[in-house]
Amino acid sequence: MKNIYLLLIVYLITQTAYSQTTEQRYFSKSLSVNVNTPAELTDDNGQSLNINNIYRVHLVTRNTGTDTGAEYLVWYNDNSSIWRYRAVNISGDTSNHPILFIDNNVVKIKTNHPNLYTIKAFVEELNTQEADVWPNIFGSSYQWQREKNSLFYKDGNVGIGNSNPSRALVINGSAADNLVLKRNGGTDANNTIKFENENVNMYVGASTSNDFAIGFHPNLNSNAKFIISSNTGNVGIGTTNPDIWKLAVNGEIRAKEIKVETGWSDFVFENTYQLPSLKEVENHIQQKGHLKDIPSAKEVEENGIFLGEMDAKLLQKIEELTLYTIAQEKKILSLEKQNSTIQNLEKEIEILKEENKEIKQLNKKLIELQNKLDRLIQVK
Repeated sequence: MKNIYLLLIVYLITQTAYSQTTEQRYFSKSLSVNVNTPAELTDDNGQSLNINNIYRVHLVTRNTGTDTGAEYLVWYNDNSSIWRYRAVNISGDTSNHPILFIDNNVVKIKTNHPNLYTIKAFVEELNTQEADVWPNIFGSSYQWQREKNSLFYKDGNVGIGNSNPSRALVINGSAADNLVLKRNGGTDANNTIKFENENVNMYVGASTSNDFAIGFHPNLNSNAKFIISSNTGNVGIGTTNPDIWKLAVNGEIRAKEIKVETGWSDFVFENTYQLPSLKEVENHIQQKGHLKDIPSAKEVEENGIFLGEMDAKLLQKIEELTLYTIAQEKKILSLEKQNSTIQNLEKEIEILKEENKEIKQLNKKLIELQNKLDRLIQVK
């Protein structure tokens, strides 16, 4: 019997030494709580948590049919004189899931369920003897948080292949593919990156047809604003089907300059070119309602135009008009020359008329003199 008591004393001393070392202690306790009846988390002696210590708290709800569990870090912020906590790993925060929170600067445990449940708390306590020690001494679990199946980073920047990241995520690598994003399965098999702000969510990635697309809806296959076809490399803006065009734009385009490389219409000035007569041009306009070689309004509405080809056709008409103008200028010059000749002839005629008039007057005087002479001869 004495040996049994001795063994019991040795066991208790061993357990006390194991669970209550100076720097680190482990203890557990059970708390009966619900949504309206939270309970304070105290140390193994039932006292309020020590402000000089840091606590890692694992919580499990007992006797429930659902998966529960949570891990929290709890510490006292000496600068603000308040208790702080962080959820490191939680299975949820509704129903009978265990929840740690701060109420009136007191660390408490509860659930969101109206029924009372027993919460088992497993606590690791670090006695740092300093109230301003940050809880990241527990390691990366202080920054990396897990909620159900989601893993996220709470503080600072993340570097992959980079030990001093200057942005939220910095990736350095020597391989050609430093970052690979892949989506498996699903009927809407878009593989996208989402850029989110308060009003508009923009998506960049692959559409269901494996085209590269940019748009404002996760289903890029039907809502893309910009798309590059994976089959042809053709680009569509405002359309998801660039078809045979290297660049297809459904909308207006504004530019400082556009260079079009196409054929030109200087053949009009060649000697072999048959320039239509103005009568032929007039007849075509009367019959067709548009210039020859120029599409009608209906054709343009149905098929559009090729900018380079249309510029060449318009230039052809301008060059034809130039030839018409040159021909008309020659005729005008010829007529002006003829008119000048006529005017000179008219002046000469006027001079001749004057001269003829003078001759008539002289002739009249000669006749009068002859008559006088004849009378004188008769008198003698």
